[in-house]
Amino acid sequence: PRRPRELSMGGPRKGRTPEEQREYEARRREHRRIAQQRRRACAEVRAQEAERKRLARQDPAVRAQQAELKRKARQDPAYRAQEVERMRQARQDPAFRAQEAERRRQARQDPAYRAQEAERMRQARQDPAFRAQEAERRRQARQDPAYRAQEAERMRQARQDPVFRAQETERRRQARQDPAFRAQEAERRRQARQNPTIRALEAARKRQRRQDAAVREGESACKLRKRCEQKLAKEQNDPYDSTDDEFEKQFPNEKHGFTCDACDRWIDEDLTVASVKREPMEENVSIPQSAFPHTGVQNFKVCDSCKSSLDSTVRSILKSSV
Repeated sequence: PRRPRELSMGGPRKGRTPEEQREYEARRREHRRIAQQRRRACAEVRAQEAERKRLARQDPAVRAQQAELKRKARQDPAYRAQEVERMRQARQDPAFRAQEAERRRQARQDPAYRAQEAERMRQARQDPAFRAQEAERRRQARQDPAYRAQEAERMRQARQDPVFRAQETERRRQARQDPAFRAQEAERRRQARQNPTIRALEAARKRQRRQDAAVREGESACKLRKRCEQKLAKEQNDPYDSTDDEFEKQFPNEKHGFTCDACDRWIDEDLTVASVKREPMEENVSIPQSAFPHTGVQNFKVCDSCKSSLDSTVRSILKSSV
């Protein structure tokens, strides 16, 4: 006859050896796994499970329990090591990387998500411990040659993007218009100049730049271009007094005349257009004014020959107009 079923509270079933009990538990786990796979295969069951999890996530008590479980799990070194290894292997999967990039891109397009991230980062930046960790992380990253090479390549590619350059230019322009930003920048530079280490680094950097032949040639060309631009601007502002000014600098104690602004002849008399204007043919003023629009015609100096030429030109203009 079959023996009656005997169960023990919390222990193995009576009549089974430890080996039989382990086999029995393994079979039960396998059965549960198969049943779970079958439930997942059913679309209706999957929908019910998704709805149940969604409702659970909306329950504050469930969220608190899940957060507490994750917090305790993160304190376990073995769990942390497993998570790190899992994430490392996942990052090596191109499909996973593509999914993560798409998820972040869609999240960044959500205004609510962006607001939450901004608030989270703002609160984190107010934490001295977080700021210290971020500074230490960046410092260690800058010491890594591979990281520096990646950052340099990323910035190089970004600078080649016209949209990125336009955004950076606009951002700097708006920042320069902010009085608070300008004050912070001035204070930062002032403190940096007072730091002996920064001064030494800047001096070494400038010294190395000066030793570069390409940099020296570029700086020389830039300085020459600036001098030419300044000279051209000065000549455009006052183009007809440069010769006399140069003569006065070289011979300050010598009395001299003037150069004709039309033909550059040396003259002793100051025959200006103002004196020409007082003569009967006042149309003489329009000739130098149209030829030299950047100078004041009242101070326009001409010699007798050019004055006669102006008279003949005006006479020919008047004669042709008649």
